[in-house]
Amino acid sequence: MEWSRRARGRRRTGFCTLLAVLAGLTSVPLGGSAALAAPLGLGNIQLALAPVASGLTSPVALARRPGDPRLYVAQQTGAIRLIETAIGTVAPTPVLSLTVGCCGERGLLGLAFTADGSKLYVDYTDSSGTIHIVEYAMAADTAITATARELLAIPHPLGNHNGGQLAMGPDNDLYIGVGDGGGSGDPNNNGQNLNTLLGKILRIDPAPSGGLEYTIPPDNPFVGQPNTRAEIWMYGLRNPWKFTFDRDTGDLWIGDVGQNLYEEVDYAPAGQQGTNWGWSLREGFSAFKGAQPPDGKDPLVAPSHAEGYCALIGGYVYRGQEIPGLNGAYLFGDLCRTRLIGLAQDGGAVTDQRDLGIDLSQLSTFGEGNDGELYVATLSGTVAKLIAVTPSVSVGDATIVEGDAGTAMASVPVSMSTPATAPVTAQWSTANGTARAPGDFTASSGTVTFAPGETSQSVLVPVAGDEVDEPVEKFSVRLSGLSGATMADSSAIVNVLDDDAPISVSVSDAVAVEGNSGSVPASFTVQLSRPVPAGTSVSVTVSTSGGTATAGSDYSAAASTVITFAVGEQTKPVSVSVIGDTAIEKNEIFKLSAKSPVGAVIADGMGTATIVNDDGTPSAVPKPSVSVSDATIVEGDVGSALVSVPVSLSSPAAAPVTAQWSTANGTAKAPGDFTASSGTVTFAPGETSQSVLVPVAGDEVSEVVEKFTIKLSAPSGASLADSRASVNVQDNDAPISVRISESAAGEGDSGSVRASFTVSLSRPVPVGATVSVTLSTSGGTATAASDYTAVTSTVLTFAAGQQTRSVPVNVRGDTAVENNETFKLNLKSPAGAVFADMTGTGSIIDDD
Repeated sequence: MEWSRRARGRRRTGFCTLLAVLAGLTSVPLGGSAALAAPLGLGNIQLALAPVASGLTSPVALARRPGDPRLYVAQQTGAIRLIETAIGTVAPTPVLSLTVGCCGERGLLGLAFTADGSKLYVDYTDSSGTIHIVEYAMAADTAITATARELLAIPHPLGNHNGGQLAMGPDNDLYIGVGDGGGSGDPNNNGQNLNTLLGKILRIDPAPSGGLEYTIPPDNPFVGQPNTRAEIWMYGLRNPWKFTFDRDTGDLWIGDVGQNLYEEVDYAPAGQQGTNWGWSLREGFSAFKGAQPPDGKDPLVAPSHAEGYCALIGGYVYRGQEIPGLNGAYLFGDLCRTRLIGLAQDGGAVTDQRDLGIDLSQLSTFGEGNDGELYVATLSGTVAKLIAVTPSVSVGDATIVEGDAGTAMASVPVSMSTPATAPVTAQWSTANGTARAPGDFTASSGTVTFAPGETSQSVLVPVAGDEVDEPVEKFSVRLSGLSGATMADSSAIVNVLDDDAPISVSVSDAVAVEGNSGSVPASFTVQLSRPVPAGTSVSVTVSTSGGTATAGSDYSAAASTVITFAVGEQTKPVSVSVIGDTAIEKNEIFKLSAKSPVGAVIADGMGTATIVNDDGTPSAVPKPSVSVSDATIVEGDVGSALVSVPVSLSSPAAAPVTAQWSTANGTAKAPGDFTASSGTVTFAPGETSQSVLVPVAGDEVSEVVEKFTIKLSAPSGASLADSRASVNVQDNDAPISVRISESAAGEGDSGSVRASFTVSLSRPVPVGATVSVTLSTSGGTATAASDYTAVTSTVLTFAAGQQTRSVPVNVRGDTAVENNETFKLNLKSPAGAVFADMTGTGSIIDDD
């Protein structure tokens, strides 16, 4: 391989120089992956690298031994090591140890086995630079040094462009890649010289013959030609560092390292021989020293140095079973442009070429297992296997406030764990829970589609608004029929939050003049705080009870009568018969009580009927008494609304009755919740009902029922029976919900980086309010202090208008090779809000 390249106008030479340069390149961990472009000929695939082994010294060649599931690795310094791929270890004893001329571009450069695995061939340079091709017999896992037989010794004048690849062809002959002898621009024109083995791919039969340690196959293209080396199979090559045969077709693929402008991938169909690839007359598709020779052949592709290429690393055509979408694609890479590339061809014409989404620093060689799966090695001493990655799909919970009318769209998030290379689809549908279609939501279904590269989508479900006070209701959204990914979470809950204050029931007072005989009605009104909304009904049970009046003689008792309010109704009259007589007596009273409400709550459950005596004045008629009653109001979101607080007389008076009234703080406080007020209430003669009005302020803060007080004082013309009433201010705001996002961070090698979580509210904090939540971390597979900095009981506060806050957690860098790890950021103790999602997962991505 050519380790030295042009950079910043000068030549870098030597392996140590190369490593110094590579130290400045960004290194991405084995196993990292990224999305591909839309699929063409390479199929719908997403790839990653799974670590197989580490701790090797400058691995430069990988080989399979037929019948052996393990990999054999040539280290540039002279040892062949054995990788136990099943368990990811390197055997402690070398297969073979050689004394070689190392390093720079020299050393042990290639190895190959015979078809039965009984013999091993190596390609190495000695201290003078001469290339040696040597055969060893194998005993179990060891090459027998005493059996060494040198097939070829090829003098190599300069220290670079040695080639080094060995391969057993489909014909069981040994193919050898030899560079052009080194130096810039092929100074001795070896590439086009058929009388030298330099700048060629050679083909020999390793069996001795005719005084040589090998046999020249008789069908080699230049056998019998004068001034021509018969070992040559192809020529016009600069530095064929890696070449391979397609195990299915026998096609030959050559990665030839370029000079100034271009790298080359050369393609020869099975059986093609004697090919002139043009060097040093041509570089890529362009002239270098001259025109294309008559027998010259262009490369299949010629990646440009302007694109970041500098030393092409040829690979293999994938013929494994684990990544079907990659079948038939040729893979190659580059020492400088740290991405793996896939290439597909048909009849010698490129049909697809793309970045395979794998970042890999210091790539040195590819390898192929006996099962056709592919491996890569790096100069840093690692070997990894190419694997397929399948993204997973999840559907997440959602929350929506239903509204009072029409429909609102619940947006249900659907996400993918990683981007896909082709469209991913899933069917979705709703299912009843405590919320049921069609009353609470519209039963829906459809298809969610992720385009290549997308990871977030949502499905929309119409949720029906109503004015019914009800608890939180739930329905499900379920995924099925997934295509192009695996299922991680197929079901989510949609929480439908109610925004309706309960309907309240009040019973009015009544007055009836008894008359001397027969009966007259005492007319009560049972009233709701608002009309009954569509799709529901309200009922309440009423009954009479005695006061100073006696059932049977003064009025006709009513026992447990159910009153039902239909949709749109707000009031119902209730009439109780008052019995006339001629007795001279005081005014008398009885009660009408409301209980057992359905679809409502009781605000004022007792009405008083006054039976007015019309038979003369008794000797001691008491003054009427004045009372103030409790009231309820739903506060609203903005502005103010007037709450009507009932004030009543126990019986009609013959003269005006007055009383002073004023408000007083409770859990509701002026001026934030209501307007402090006072005044005079007056009853004209005969009146028994009045009310006072107090402005109540609206807001968007979710809060409990708050109360303030109305006080009566200084009555005139009456006594005080009940001087104090409570006004209940009911909230109409759904609670703010809090959720936390997931986070991921690449750890780095030292120092720390931030894993950034987002804590978000379902809506901005309203004016006059704050929301806070306590944060703390907990371990998963990651460990506090060594992998991340723990967060302990930290309070995060949202001010008015804020909806999202970012929370950083420091992730500590290290150089340990390990699995990706996770920890949790937990929420607890919310103030001014409720939880929708209490835990976020932080993923620490290993880059070692």
